[in-house]
Amino acid sequence: MRNAVVALILSLGAAAHVSAQERISVAEALSFLVTSQAVDTGDAARDRAAAEATSRALSRSLLSALATLPLTSSSSGFTYRFNPVLGTLERGSDSFGPFFVERAATAGAGRASLAVNWQYASFTKLDGMALRDGTLVTTANAFEDEAQPFDVETLALRIRTNSLTVSGVVGITDRLDLSAALPIVSLSLEGSRTDTYRSARYQQASASASITRFADLLLRGKFNVARGEWGGVSLGGDLRLPTGAEDDLVGAGELGTRGFVVFTGGTGAVSTHFTAGISRGGVSDGVDFGTAVSVNPAAHVTIAAELFGRRLDLGRLEQVIAPHPALPGVETLRLVEAADHTTQTLGAVGFKWNLADAWLLSATLTLPLNQSGLTARFMPSASVEYNFGR
Repeated sequence: MRNAVVALILSLGAAAHVSAQERISVAEALSFLVTSQAVDTGDAARDRAAAEATSRALSRSLLSALATLPLTSSSSGFTYRFNPVLGTLERGSDSFGPFFVERAATAGAGRASLAVNWQYASFTKLDGMALRDGTLVTTANAFEDEAQPFDVETLALRIRTNSLTVSGVVGITDRLDLSAALPIVSLSLEGSRTDTYRSARYQQASASASITRFADLLLRGKFNVARGEWGGVSLGGDLRLPTGAEDDLVGAGELGTRGFVVFTGGTGAVSTHFTAGISRGGVSDGVDFGTAVSVNPAAHVTIAAELFGRRLDLGRLEQVIAPHPALPGVETLRLVEAADHTTQTLGAVGFKWNLADAWLLSATLTLPLNQSGLTARFMPSASVEYNFGR
């Protein structure tokens, strides 16, 4: 009887090797890999719905990771304020500030800076499930009395990004900054889908796609509402313009807005920073937070440690098991989308070095602190900033 069941499943779900070789978008390549199913579960409608939901969840996770890449703080490394007693500008802080978390200090009236930031990521997990080693099970059939499935489909994905972000800050007044940041993202995706029946492996599908495109343009305004030797408080707002390509998962496809508040404690060699924000539109509605400590061990060096995260209204992927509708004693596992929030938390550590006059060099290492969403083992970044009129 068991052999007959297996034979029936194989006859209904025989796999053929297919490959996507033509130039396709990243979203199309991902959808092709997820929906190329061969394992027969006896419920084609549920399989199709699960595959489409999985494709959407993967696309949103990748889009969330790329379209909202952690951008370096819009605050200039050099900040100034007007001293009414002396009638001159003076440094607003001894610190060059953190990397990703905003600080309350502004650049100063008429001050401007230009920065270029590079960041690399090789994503290895999605909601805690490994992506690269071919162990991500999308569909499987198993007998109830056997620990391992006799027919299982797995997905392997290699997703890598290199991004170069050009940003600039202008001090409109002593308390108001306007800034902009435009990321250029180089994304490559390679994947394969494999069916394994009783230890015999058959590759069902393979696909690859690579692009280099502009991502969404970020515009930011920040106003300092209070300041002193104790630190400062600022309010700000973001606009993310949909300049990125949604089909290639580097653009949200719609306008995103964000409002935030920043608190900085201290203006000397040691300072603390906290920010909180609310986002609407774009990839997803959500909230975010960030905190940082920056220390100056020397006059021209700042070392900072940061903790920041976000909670987005995105679903997550999970594996569920249900009885096979047509075959007694057989259970089917599917990878499906669960309605839930995604909370991602990251940590970063690095340094900023005033290497010459108005030049500021920085290097950072960012690590995921939980397994939510699309994560990399680590993300290195480096930037160079030039301050005009220093």
